[in-house]
Amino acid sequence: MKIAALARTARQSLGQGLQALQVGDAPERLLAVAQPLAKAMGMLVEMEVAAPALARKGADPVLAALREGLGLLQLPENVGLSAAQAAMEHVAEALGVVHEIAKTRELEPQGAAGKPHRANPPKAPVASAVAQPAAVATRSAAAVAAPAVPGATPVAARDPGLRAIEAALGAHSATNFYKGLASGDVVASGGLFVATYQVPPVGQELLLKVSMPGGYEFEAKGVVAWTRDVPPSSTASGATPGFGAQLREVSDEGRGLIQRYVRNREPLFHDDL
Repeated sequence: MKIAALARTARQSLGQGLQALQVGDAPERLLAVAQPLAKAMGMLVEMEVAAPALARKGADPVLAALREGLGLLQLPENVGLSAAQAAMEHVAEALGVVHEIAKTRELEPQGAAGKPHRANPPKAPVASAVAQPAAVATRSAAAVAAPAVPGATPVAARDPGLRAIEAALGAHSATNFYKGLASGDVVASGGLFVATYQVPPVGQELLLKVSMPGGYEFEAKGVVAWTRDVPPSSTASGATPGFGAQLREVSDEGRGLIQRYVRNREPLFHDDL
């Protein structure tokens, strides 16, 4: 997708986020969130008509403004407000699209003469993740991101019998990464909590198919480390059944996506690792 089209998509998502903040019952304090978001929208308008090289340079200040707005929406006093939750979804979508624009700089490195080499275009984004508990998938896995070990065979090719689980991450989804109380690294001492009513047994190895806002996705090998069984009477209070999976094999690309996601959304805490 061309940069102008990506910028337009991000601007449209951001416009929906601003509209969500203007509902009649939204508290006045949410107006402070509109300032960085409006700033980002103005820069996106300029990116739509700018030359590709200038548009790419504009991605970083847009990302900074979007992160500022997302941080304000995630303040404790705003969490739980319907207007803030709706705005967070749209801002997270816009953030993912602008990240896609920033990635094009890596796809077109500068040559000796200062002209960009021809590069393969970025993959078109797939349907964005929704803020719902992840569904369990039993179909065989497709191509999987390469493990972090150079030259290693992909997980799906080495372990074709692994049960595949789809985990959809959103700005306010029940599915989220978790970490231990003593460490901030979700890969080394945490993992991924998958919200589902079909909980696999502890110790089962899985192929995790993780999708994120903006169409980003990766696959990793994991093992069920703990489970959360919630009685039906408790689900009304917000508790969600599911399981925590330790991440055993994650590609470098997957690690980068995890780090980007947890910068914008705080992981859960789990002390029984």
